[in-house]
Amino acid sequence: MDENTRYQVLRNDEEQYSLWPVDIEVPAGWQPVGKEGTEAECSASVDEVWTDMRPRSLRERMENTGARRVPRSHEGRAGGASATAPPARAPPALHPPCLIPRSRHDTGPAH
Repeated sequence: MDENTRYQVLRNDEEQYSLWPVDIEVPAGWQPVGKEGTEAECSASVDEVWTDMRPRSLRERMENTGARRVPRSHEGRAGGASATAPPARAPPALHPPCLIPRSRHDTGPAH
C-alpha cells in the first residue's frame, strides 16, 4: 500500500465497518462516517467503535428471541458459553474486513 494514501471509514446498513481510499467512489451500500486519515488512524478509529462484530440484524434477532451474550468474564471457560451466545468480540487474531480495491480502476470490494 502507498503510505500517502488517505483512507476514510465506511459503515454499511449492518453496522459493519471498512476502510476505503478517499479518492475512490464509495461502493453502493456503504456510507462514510466522517473519519479520514492514514490506514493506521482509520483502523484505530474502527477498533474503538466496532466492539461487537455481529451484524446488526443478528444482534436484533438475538435481542428479540431473548438470547443473551456471555459476559467477558465467562469467555473461554468450560461451560461458560451457551449455543445461543457468541463471544463478545472476535478473537484478537481476526480483524475487520478491509475493502481495498485491487486497482485504481476497480470499484468493487476486494475478495
